[in-house]
Amino acid sequence: MQCASCHFENMPGTTVCGRCGTSTTLATDLMDVHPPRARPAIKRLRRLSKGRPVLRWPATLHFHRAAPAWRNPPGMRRFDWGVFWRLAAPGWAHFHTGQARRGRLFLWIYLALLLGGMLSIGTFLQPLLLGLAFSVHASAVIDIILPRLGPANRGPRIVFAAVCSLILFLALYLPAGWLVTRVGSPLRIQQDSPPFSAGDAVLVNRWAFLASAPSRGQVVLYGLPEWRTETGDPGGHGRRIYAFYGERIDRIIALPNDRVRIDGARLFINDQPSDILPLNPANMPRQFSMTIPPDHYFILPSGSPPPIADEGWRIMASVPRDQIHGVAYLRTPVWRLLIIR
Repeated sequence: MQCASCHFENMPGTTVCGRCGTSTTLATDLMDVHPPRARPAIKRLRRLSKGRPVLRWPATLHFHRAAPAWRNPPGMRRFDWGVFWRLAAPGWAHFHTGQARRGRLFLWIYLALLLGGMLSIGTFLQPLLLGLAFSVHASAVIDIILPRLGPANRGPRIVFAAVCSLILFLALYLPAGWLVTRVGSPLRIQQDSPPFSAGDAVLVNRWAFLASAPSRGQVVLYGLPEWRTETGDPGGHGRRIYAFYGERIDRIIALPNDRVRIDGARLFINDQPSDILPLNPANMPRQFSMTIPPDHYFILPSGSPPPIADEGWRIMASVPRDQIHGVAYLRTPVWRLLIIR
């Protein structure tokens, strides 16, 4: 067996050259010097991200997740998809990766800001605190993902942080915010309207009547049927025109086809005394009677007293079903917190 280094003829079966000591088995081994080729989808993603470091890391993470450990470059660790799903809650991924102290820090700061934003609905603090809570969540995501990228794949940190924040907002906060505003839409009160004051915010459940009809006694947000009246001399300087429209909050007093009668401070429904009164009973008409039309509900706009006669009350208090937008159930902020019943 001839040595590949010094060409000395050794005895058959010899593993080491007798002259130079070189191993004679390496000459017969076959070595594959061609690495496995990437899949077509990964090739297209790499061509798309060429020259764009921020877009390059998903393809790299996917490749190194499927590759053996010895093929990972220095500084690159395998991507754990269990971490990925835990990014939905700040600090959860840190607990999963053994960083409990950092996880608790992110989690408690986030919860404190989120609770403060919810308790300050209707004030200037609400958007500030909720924005800070989102920033803490985005920071927790970046803190987990960034160390898992190789040095060559990090790209500009500011751009990378903006991309992560945008994905988090579109994937989680936008749909969650839309859902929350359906069951807790805040409505800002612009002027004093007992029991509400200017600056209050009332939470409205706009999905309350998706599967059920409004019932007597519920406090609802509704569209006031438009009505105009005129006082004073039509051709003189004392002429005044009153217009009533827009959204109001008040209590449903009677249902379709009910007979309503008001006698002084007493209210009768179908000739039976009723203890269901509007939110501000002092602004009820003193004498009034009507039968509620089909598919209409009797809601007295008692928040601000209108200077009108019976005709105006009949028009404005007969609210069509499709003009009732939801149930009002809570007044905020926290120092004026009131459960509306």
